[in-house]
Amino acid sequence: MTEIRVLFRLEAGAGIGLGHLQRCLSLASVLRIKGADCIFLSTHHQSVTDRVKSSGFGFHPLDDVEPGGEDDLRLTLDVA
Repeated sequence: MTEIRVLFRLEAGAGIGLGHLQRCLSLASVLRIKGADCIFLSTHHQSVTDRVKSSGFGFHPLDDVEPGGEDDLRLTLDVA
């Protein structure tokens, strides 16, 4: 059986994107039940990191990468 891997790339933080993060976590939870390995790539805000890790998923921070820039694309492809 082929392993399914899903990368969730999102921007979320204290003031924006937490609803999107929660929806992605819900989807990832269902995918995990179906056998998928899900990881998250997002801006590094402690609340985001904590939610992802407490849900049992891998987390890769974007750190100082400008969203939508070439470094963002490069990092996203490297993680994928």
